[in-house]
Amino acid sequence: MFNIHSEEINWGGRTLKIETGKIARQADGAVIVTYGGTSVIATVCAEKKPKAGIDFFSFNSKLPREILRIW
Repeated sequence: MFNIHSEEINWGGRTLKIETGKIARQADGAVIVTYGGTSVIATVCAEKKPKAGIDFFSFNSKLPREILRIW
């Protein structure tokens, strides 16, 4: 049904696991990277047609306010 890919390697004495296709399927691309006990998710959403006159990639990030309190 869904195209799920997962790869694991031993890197620096810990397991590095990269998974895609499991979650965030509404995004155009999503990957979960787990190294030891730490996991990170990265997602990408894109327009189907490029906009005329745009020759750069705009990077945007949103963090909830609660996460900034722990730093």
